[in-house]
Amino acid sequence: MGTRIDPRVYQELRENGRMSFSELSRRTGVPRAVVSAQVRAELESGNLRIVASVNPGLLGYSTLLHLGIRVSGSTARLIETLRETPSVVFLSRCAGAHDVVAEIRGRSRASLRGLISTIRAVPGVAAVRALSYESVLKSPLRVSSKRERLSDIDLDDRMIIFLLQQDGRMSFDALAQQTRLSPGRIRARVRRLTESKILSIRAARGRSSGTAETTVGVGIWAASDRAAAMIAAIPGVEFLAAALGEYDFVAQISAPEPVRAAGVLERLRSCDDVAAIESWAHLDIVRERDDVTGTPH
Repeated sequence: MGTRIDPRVYQELRENGRMSFSELSRRTGVPRAVVSAQVRAELESGNLRIVASVNPGLLGYSTLLHLGIRVSGSTARLIETLRETPSVVFLSRCAGAHDVVAEIRGRSRASLRGLISTIRAVPGVAAVRALSYESVLKSPLRVSSKRERLSDIDLDDRMIIFLLQQDGRMSFDALAQQTRLSPGRIRARVRRLTESKILSIRAARGRSSGTAETTVGVGIWAASDRAAAMIAAIPGVEFLAAALGEYDFVAQISAPEPVRAAGVLERLRSCDDVAAIESWAHLDIVRERDDVTGTPH
């Protein structure tokens, strides 16, 4: 069995994937040498990833649809079709309410309508339940209140973002070597990008056997919008969106083991104004891609 990262260290990296080993040690009480050894080992094994995400709204991708798909027979052909579709930003084989869940992003609903028709035509697809996210209420990449524009980032910002998407913990010196900027200017730009919520850099578990967290999607029917604040405050709820469609809200929860995920679901059911929930376990996350600027040209 490989090295496991201390849960306290992991939680700090969930908030700031670039936090130094010294600061991680100070905040958690874990010796710096242990922090360094654990993080390096987990990164090298693929059990831990540092993910850099760019605000997709900045690039004009304002429409995000959630598709819950029922399949008769094997899911292989559908998975292969969706895996090759660039607008699919999340793809998972599931157990529960859906056999396959996909999230697709585009500039408008009209731009995604044809893709939904294509999915329905894939042999074996029995039903597609589509809904749109009206607003994201909680996410590791929190969209700031001001309306960013593509002009808010320049070519140097785009290069920095591109490099950090290859390695979220790339040092300022290494970033400087690949740009025309000094380490100090790189540091200032990264701080501006993260503080303005244009960029988020955080830890995520790898998907290899024995290391991945239990991840569960939840469709929520609520009696009023007041439920949103209570749901968002529950530990373990990592994503929450107000939805237009079958559900009033869609959430995603993560926990280190199934029994902890079950506890989060129980807390959801107990929330005032939550009428009912429907859940599905993500057994095999095939794609979990953050919307990116692409190559910086």
